[in-house]
Amino acid sequence: MPTPYDDMWEKLNLDLTAHEGLLQVLGKFYGDIYLTQEGRLKGMEYLDFVLSEVHGLRIKELQEAKAQGRKVIGTFCVFVPEELVPAAVARLVREMDLLQRLKTMEG
Repeated sequence: MPTPYDDMWEKLNLDLTAHEGLLQVLGKFYGDIYLTQEGRLKGMEYLDFVLSEVHGLRIKELQEAKAQGRKVIGTFCVFVPEELVPAAVARLVREMDLLQRLKTMEG
């Protein structure tokens, strides 16, 4: 099934057929284990969104930053003082950044 990210994935030399198979398995796995939990907290919807876009929107954002000439640095949030990344004129990759952006877009 075509997705909005197919062109991007092709440019990254991904095997689209294999990748689609992976996403189907992971999606089913996640849905069967987590989305069916009784009493699941509503706040988990953010995590569901992040995980659903980890192969799409997240990669697109990073590619856009690189296209603007910015460096991209991946971290585990708590292990790197975040002040170092902007000092290096770079784009910090961490999930809390995406959450803040979503809140800003919601208004």
